[in-house]
Amino acid sequence: MPTPTIVTPQFLHLNVIATAETPDVKIRVIHDDRKAVYVNASLAVEHPVLAITPTLLSKLKLGSLRKTALRVALGEKNAELAKRAPVKSYFKGTAGRAVAEKARLEPTAEHLENASIIFRLSRLVGDYPLLSVARCFGIEHADAKRWIAIARKNGELV
Repeated sequence: MPTPTIVTPQFLHLNVIATAETPDVKIRVIHDDRKAVYVNASLAVEHPVLAITPTLLSKLKLGSLRKTALRVALGEKNAELAKRAPVKSYFKGTAGRAVAEKARLEPTAEHLENASIIFRLSRLVGDYPLLSVARCFGIEHADAKRWIAIARKNGELV
């Protein structure tokens, strides 16, 4: 069974809205087909009142903001994939429901397919793929590693 396609637009505009304490952050990313990741093309930080200082920029955690905004943007572009519970939890950045003990020991084809989708999405965004799989399925890191090895062996993940 072929793994579902992930829609990866060439360009994405990510916006983090300003608050009273934090500035507006606009990030433009481009999909690098060769590396299969999104890379930054431009970054703009603005606020009508706050001074944009190096200290403020370091406190913003721009990498984390970018990953979160990119996950949300990819979730909007891949609405069909978001119907799957583990993938939906990845797009939201939340922990998923723990799988049953039997499924943890012997994952089904559906579990492996969802794990491979999360793994590929995580690579696109720049997250840690194995940690993302573990978080979305509520399993240990070692189990996520084993699931990904099984998915690779079955040809679901290259």
